[in-house]
Amino acid sequence: MDLHAVCCILLLLTCTAVSFGQSLSLPEKIEKQVKENLIIIPFSIPAPTYLLIKWQFNGSNILYTTASGIEIQPPYTDRTSLDTTTLALTLRSLTESDSGLYALTVETPSGSFTGVTTVQVFEALRGDRGPYQCKVSNTVSQATSPSMNLTIHYGSENVAVKSDPFEPIYSTGSNIILTCSAESSPAAEFQWAVNGSALGQMGHKLTMNNIQSSQSGNYTCIAHNTKTLRYSTSQPISITVLGVSFGQQLLLPERMDIKVGENLVITPISIPDSSRLSAKWYYNGTLFLTETPSEIIIQPPYTDRASLNTNTLALTLKRLTESDSGQYTLEVVAVTETITSVTSVQVFVPTSNVTILPSQTELVEFNSTVSLRCSASGSFPTFVWLNRSSEVTADDRVQLTDSNSSLTITNVTRGDRGPYQCTVSNSVSQATSPSMSLSIYYGPENVAVKADPVGLIYRAGSNIILTCSAESNPAAEFQWAVNGAALSQIGHKLTMNNIQSSQSGNYTCIAHNTKTLRYSTSQPISITVLAGGAESLSAGAITGIVIGVLLGVAGISGLIFYFTKAKKLPRTISKGNTQNTATVSEYEQDEYYVNFPNNQSGVHTGGSQPDGERQYETALYEQTSVHG
Repeated sequence: MDLHAVCCILLLLTCTAVSFGQSLSLPEKIEKQVKENLIIIPFSIPAPTYLLIKWQFNGSNILYTTASGIEIQPPYTDRTSLDTTTLALTLRSLTESDSGLYALTVETPSGSFTGVTTVQVFEALRGDRGPYQCKVSNTVSQATSPSMNLTIHYGSENVAVKSDPFEPIYSTGSNIILTCSAESSPAAEFQWAVNGSALGQMGHKLTMNNIQSSQSGNYTCIAHNTKTLRYSTSQPISITVLGVSFGQQLLLPERMDIKVGENLVITPISIPDSSRLSAKWYYNGTLFLTETPSEIIIQPPYTDRASLNTNTLALTLKRLTESDSGQYTLEVVAVTETITSVTSVQVFVPTSNVTILPSQTELVEFNSTVSLRCSASGSFPTFVWLNRSSEVTADDRVQLTDSNSSLTITNVTRGDRGPYQCTVSNSVSQATSPSMSLSIYYGPENVAVKADPVGLIYRAGSNIILTCSAESNPAAEFQWAVNGAALSQIGHKLTMNNIQSSQSGNYTCIAHNTKTLRYSTSQPISITVLAGGAESLSAGAITGIVIGVLLGVAGISGLIFYFTKAKKLPRTISKGNTQNTATVSEYEQDEYYVNFPNNQSGVHTGGSQPDGERQYETALYEQTSVHG
């Protein structure tokens, strides 16, 4: 076997390893999960020395080398490191925002080199937990694996606190139990805080017996998931404990929020200690209750709804409606003076019936715009949008309008598919919509063809199956072509039984997405079929190729050195008394061709040619085996 050919094969065999030379290449695409660590290792890098090494994300610097060391830019300072030998970039604790284009630039004395790669960071969804089964079949049988479930940790989220009993204001000495809940897998751990200060109590219940006014405040529950390492804090719940004091002033709470249908108790914070002649309650300036030393007079329509505590002057109003919202005034008439105090009461309808109404649910990536409207019942609602449990905020593609009740996304990407939820709250309640996902069509892209069995040279009569794959939603439709000419076969598999030399050629797969209307073509895969009979390679020739490769691997260092020196000179092949010249030429990307006279090469035998007009056949040494 020609020594140049062995070197060509060996170089091709090693081209997939990380190598040093005069090129820089990175993986085409890397997919990772949220919270994982990313390591981008170049396939090949220029030979040292390096004047500059620079990694960028979407055009912004991550890190670069200087005379004094490595300069890492915020916010990557604590997350990123560089291997100065392989130039590999490590990025820890990935988030979805780390998805994008990463570029490595290397400057050497001989020039500047740049390689790029696309990184996609996904978050596993709780809906992906399964169960999963794998079905395997052939033309005569089918078998299915046992079911398997994934354990997907999520949360904590939708943390909420409820009080029992629920009252807007509590009297001194009351017993209150606060209960915290959260969506979390595994179950969340809970701790409590009041006015932002930790209480030290753990667990989903906080029990407060014989509560005092000093314990008034805004109570929150903090939920922690020990697997996802995420914390989430509830909306505060206000606990107001009033102990009526007697002095020289009359003071009511500043504001009270309460639900429709509940009972309102307005307890003064302080009342005069002097004897009074009367006490009166007004609603929006209209008198509806009068207390005198001898009787209590209640005006319609409050006759069956209002009552007064003559010791504390606390007003109770039952079965509240929205029309009870307004200003309540207490007037105390004493011997020497008349004192008044005012409080504001807002009666809320709790939020409910929260639904998401999309303008459309079938969208094309990078082309479509979608608007989501959150519909809900309830008074004075506040809207918050969630995409996969993370709050949605406005940016160059996302708009929040109509007091955040409408969400518009332009030029949607597959990461916008959701699921989405809308949380609606007011001062007394919170409700969340069911989840809704968008169907975002994308692709086809990353179309690739694989051959089974793998090889570039096959014997006539072999059976070959080509399989095409593509990233596409919905699944792509496939058709096949050879040497650019369409074949009649469709589907992701092309089966060729008893293949003949006339079927040799470059096969490609064309993927088509019927929703995006986009086409994408794979890189060609070369199929070479050797004709049978006198023109096929002998068993000895095949054996010689294999043995030559094995010997070549053992002596790779010496052969590469020889090839480097010898490839510049014509190479001679002797057979019998005839000496012919085989010219070795370097092809792009380290592919090497050996040209043989067609009447003596053993690859193809043609008719005799006049002297000086010999034709040459070219054999591409890219594969060490012949299939079939």
